[in-house]
Amino acid sequence: MEAIQVPFDRTTSHLLELDLNRRFRTLTGSTQYEVLNFGISNFGVRQYLLCWEEYASRFAPDLVFILVADFHMQRTVTREEESSFSP
Repeated sequence: MEAIQVPFDRTTSHLLELDLNRRFRTLTGSTQYEVLNFGISNFGVRQYLLCWEEYASRFAPDLVFILVADFHMQRTVTREEESSFSP
């Protein structure tokens, strides 16, 4: 999820990474997790795929989470989009 309006130390991805590593460190004495966030506002499902192919897949992640909100799906399946520049 994009979080440009949130300080980095309060972003969901940063807090998740801290929590995972804290739990893992408790069990093993070391850290192992890195959480990367490729969220970009106003992306549709097609753009998610392009972002994955061009950028995120290069990191060979073990897990990938994608949040697809209803408006993202509508944007993907609608033939023509309305925009703020439409007549």
